[in-house]
Amino acid sequence: MQDVQAQLQAPEAGPTAELLQRHLQAARLSTAQAQRGPMVLLAQDIATVQVRDILRREIWLILRQAGLVTEPDPPPPPAPKAAQADPFEPCRV
Repeated sequence: MQDVQAQLQAPEAGPTAELLQRHLQAARLSTAQAQRGPMVLLAQDIATVQVRDILRREIWLILRQAGLVTEPDPPPPPAPKAAQADPFEPCRV
């Protein structure tokens, strides 16, 4: 693996070299994320959800102040894609 990385470290200039560098960076990032563990990834997901909730409330407040909406609270966030029903799955009776 180190031989391959050594070859990719100093490719000649050009679009192919840039593409190889991007793929190598993506692979490194993926490896780093996998090594950090599921708890760190879960914490990042929770933080992302919290930020989205704050942004949703702030945007809704601005829309209310501008008179574009009248409801006091924003609509609930959309359900996660995994929780949505599959339209191609047959109905169970």
